[in-house]
Amino acid sequence: MIEYIIRRLAVSVPMLLAVTLLVFFLMSLAPGDFLDTARMQRDISEETIHRLEKEYGLDQPWYTQYALWLGKAARGDLGYSWTYKVSVSELLRQRAPATLGLAVGSLALAWLIALPLGVLAAIYKGSWLDRLVSLSAYAAISLPDFFIALIALFLASVSGWFPVGGLTSITSDFFPPGVKFADYLWHLALPVLVLGLGGVAGTMRVMRANFLDQIRAEYVTTARAKGLSEWVVMFKHALRNAINPFITSLGFAFSGLLSGALIVENIFNYPGLGQLTFNAFLRQDKQLVLAAVVLGTTMLIIGNLLADIFLALSDPRIRLGGGGPAFRPKQLLAWLGVAALTLTVCYALHFLPWESKDFWRQLKVAGAVALAGAGLFVIYAALPVLRQMVPRLLRRPVGAVTVSVLALLYGCSLLAGFLAPYSSSDQDLTKTFHPPTALVWRDGALLVKTYRNVDRSIAKYEPVAGGEVPVRFFTKGVPYKLLGVIPLQTRLFSVDAPHKIYLMGSDSTGRDVFSRLLLGSQVSLTLGLIGVTITMSLGFLIGALSGYLGGSFDNIVMRLTEIIMCIPGLYLLIALRFALYKFFDSSEMFILIVIVLSFIGWTGTARVIRGMTLSVRQRPFILAAETLGQSRLKILFKHVLPNIASYLVISATMAIPGYILGEASLSFLGLGIMEPSASWGLMLSQAQEMKVFMLGFTWLFIPGLMMFIVVLTFNLLGDELRDLIDPKFKTENRL
Repeated sequence: MIEYIIRRLAVSVPMLLAVTLLVFFLMSLAPGDFLDTARMQRDISEETIHRLEKEYGLDQPWYTQYALWLGKAARGDLGYSWTYKVSVSELLRQRAPATLGLAVGSLALAWLIALPLGVLAAIYKGSWLDRLVSLSAYAAISLPDFFIALIALFLASVSGWFPVGGLTSITSDFFPPGVKFADYLWHLALPVLVLGLGGVAGTMRVMRANFLDQIRAEYVTTARAKGLSEWVVMFKHALRNAINPFITSLGFAFSGLLSGALIVENIFNYPGLGQLTFNAFLRQDKQLVLAAVVLGTTMLIIGNLLADIFLALSDPRIRLGGGGPAFRPKQLLAWLGVAALTLTVCYALHFLPWESKDFWRQLKVAGAVALAGAGLFVIYAALPVLRQMVPRLLRRPVGAVTVSVLALLYGCSLLAGFLAPYSSSDQDLTKTFHPPTALVWRDGALLVKTYRNVDRSIAKYEPVAGGEVPVRFFTKGVPYKLLGVIPLQTRLFSVDAPHKIYLMGSDSTGRDVFSRLLLGSQVSLTLGLIGVTITMSLGFLIGALSGYLGGSFDNIVMRLTEIIMCIPGLYLLIALRFALYKFFDSSEMFILIVIVLSFIGWTGTARVIRGMTLSVRQRPFILAAETLGQSRLKILFKHVLPNIASYLVISATMAIPGYILGEASLSFLGLGIMEPSASWGLMLSQAQEMKVFMLGFTWLFIPGLMMFIVVLTFNLLGDELRDLIDPKFKTENRL
């Protein structure tokens, strides 16, 4: 085992080099540098600024700066944070334990709750407990982390049961040790609960499926035949094998928690590594960003190493090291080659005319053509599968309901300009935080009540007696383009000015939440479809080529995917966003979000498709096609693709929620869709205001409810498609 640990640590060195190189290059594309803060301070002389620029190589190309940083980092000097006026090492020492405690607590909570519930649901399959557990899992896995955090923060502020932020109480320094620790746990409880809830749902579903597979295995039948008690069979034999996948995924689960912690820490004002890293990105504090990414990647590497060790301890059949050499030259050379390739690619990209508008105009045109090609590929791959599955899907109750809900949502999104009474930027500062208006049916006419703001400081509204106004249908309003191309002014309904109708209330600037919800759905729902189109195309092309060609190409591609997967996802999303945002206008921010999310999303799909291609390429019909001299590209599209198209359809269905939530997360943090445009994440960010919590403006949480409905519907649809394609994975009594 010692040899195995040495080998893994040796391989991690080039992995860290490649990760830091990629992040450093992305940070170099962003405008400004970490000395911008110092330049604005009058007490720092120009001579000092010039000295620091020379010391950190800011007057040199990015690769020279990277070499200087790498040399200092190798000596243990991670640099100085000009944002916080303290060394980076000291900052990490202060903040990392808080995030580590949050992540470990969340993971422990998820496992302690999910594993027993998953086991019990499998043992009592089909019972009320199984149905309740399955329903709870679907609900929890469909809730965005930041929406759960907002709801928890709202309940905490109303009830007073938990603190609404911070790591400890202000007076905690004066507490005895025992009371101080209890105070820390009290502040930690709500963030741990929020961050762990999503993990509970996913872990519970997987544990139930794994345990069902194990109790149907032959060794369980043999154990029962030998007369072993049911308790021993279930909890000594079946459970030990069912838990192995969770131990294997420990490292990546921990990395996912680091991404989730970034949002949770910002909402709860929890002073951890996630909040620190986010602020460092905002202020171009490159030294701090790099150190945080290195720490996050190191945590993932150590987590994966510990997972392998725990797996070997839990399963005697697994032996680490196997008596082989401490270093495998091929594996180490592959990682060194990938690090060198990353350097070469980044160096070559450095010479592209990034500042040229013509270059970006041509690049955007090429991207549009590539997207059209990807769309045709997805249609070509999915159409034969959908022709077979859709009629069968509509005959199933859950399938029919999910298709109907999605058809309604996307239909409303397409007709949003017609259905919304106002534009997304139509403000009225005299009607801020207006409650939802009541509708009245009187004398054969639909009327809407009018309200008077009796206290502007707390936005207290009272209905005006006898002040109802009629609702007008097919009225003229602000011009818009139906389906994005047809110029129109007609809107479904409205009321006569100066009155307004707020079916779902108004926000902090008096904008109609209902109108913004409809118009925001065009961004949130469309982005998922476009992102999945790019991801599925890239995933198939790279994964299939990797699995079919094998050899060095396969080795390098898989190492590249591991590099991207090693960086906490939200960290990489933010880095890409900061690297590219200056090349896009505010109206093109939608395109930037698609690019960023697609760059992250293709890796998992490519790895799975590679594995499926490795299996398919050994089949007789592939060998026959090769014998006939067919080209590799023709074999991939004509023979390999039809055999994995079903997986692509299921994967696309279940990946769309990830893109919707990814955009919502970026917009929620203020890094995605910008005002005055609307998206569900951007709308939900307004619910962070303390005024919303204290005065109970609950209608501002409606975008989170819509995200929950969409994600839940796609999850149910994905499971229905999976059951149709491969009945052995059927989830009995799902609801």
